[in-house]
Amino acid sequence: MEKFITLMTTSFLADENYVGGYKNGKYHGKGTYTSDNWKYVGEWKDDKKHGKGTLTFLNGPKYVGEWKNGKRNGTGTLTFPTGLRYVGKWKDDKKYGMGTITFLGRDRKIHSKFVSHVV
Repeated sequence: MEKFITLMTTSFLADENYVGGYKNGKYHGKGTYTSDNWKYVGEWKDDKKHGKGTLTFLNGPKYVGEWKNGKRNGTGTLTFPTGLRYVGKWKDDKKYGMGTITFLGRDRKIHSKFVSHVV
């Protein structure tokens, strides 16, 4: 049976903030974590990104997809400000399995199977 989840706002340093669910003193459920370098909006489990969520870095890259134990796992899309985009499977924070790399503005796509982050 699920224990009661508390919604809280926590500020760590001037540049870090978490708003969302807590369970047993850890981030749990839906929440938003913001730091001076990145922002994550999505699901948490035991203080780790877990489930569906969006991670956006202030310098431009953005990942939208599935997480497991704090790592990209499952299906997701990684987009860079240059227009480069990867859509596909992830395993333990690395591209793995079938995926497509698109070079926007160049009409080029690579459809490939990734093994250990390599085409």
